[in-house]
Amino acid sequence: MLKLSIMAGKTDSPLTNHGILQIQHLATHFRAAQIRFTHVFSSDLQRAVATAEGICETQQRVDQAPQMITTALLQERDFGSWEGVTFKRHTSLETTHRAGETITATGPAETELAMRGRVNTFLLQYFLPALRGAAADDDDDYQAIAIVAHGVILRVLWTCLVEALSPLDVHYRCSSSTLESAAAVNPHWSNTGYMELSIRPRVKDTSSSRGSIAVLSINNTTHLRDLRRTGGGIGSSAHDGRQRSIASYFTAARQAEK
Repeated sequence: MLKLSIMAGKTDSPLTNHGILQIQHLATHFRAAQIRFTHVFSSDLQRAVATAEGICETQQRVDQAPQMITTALLQERDFGSWEGVTFKRHTSLETTHRAGETITATGPAETELAMRGRVNTFLLQYFLPALRGAAADDDDDYQAIAIVAHGVILRVLWTCLVEALSPLDVHYRCSSSTLESAAAVNPHWSNTGYMELSIRPRVKDTSSSRGSIAVLSINNTTHLRDLRRTGGGIGSSAHDGRQRSIASYFTAARQAEK
């Protein structure tokens, strides 16, 4: 979604025009599938917030709109001195560093331990209470929780989630075309790609009450199948905030249906 292939991290980079289209396709996909989110948790960086808002906009025709919560706990990894550096330049600098030359650093990158700390705080303060509330609901209808964040922090979130729900069983129900052994252990995400889980938490704190996670898809991008980037550099250009917003896009769509 970024204009350049840069290490954005915690940098609040703007969306591109193509990124806005990806969000619209994702939100429309959830709406067509009649997925009703009860909670939407999002990083507070604008590229994630715009995605979360798009998802929520598709839910407003149901009886209860989802509760959207933004938090800095879900921000992308802070890359320190690499923030804002293009991936090409980063590779060049790493090669130079290995050759023994000095590189001026403005600060260290966030450690794995630090990321795990804020992810576990998010799980304890936000996600697990919502998950337990869904498990305690007597309704036969499922409840869906969306987490909108970024590639590196999502991988840390996946690891911490499995640990937080332990003891549990993890089952992979992905088709062979969407599941690779490496992705199962270390999942990745494309822009607006999503991982779909069916979670059964432990209801009682006993060894006989085990939780389980069914992994239904990894980096699902079926909603982007027919999307093509606009040529002439328009798709890669930063989105002009004066243009139609995510909210106005879906408002116009609902009015057209009437």
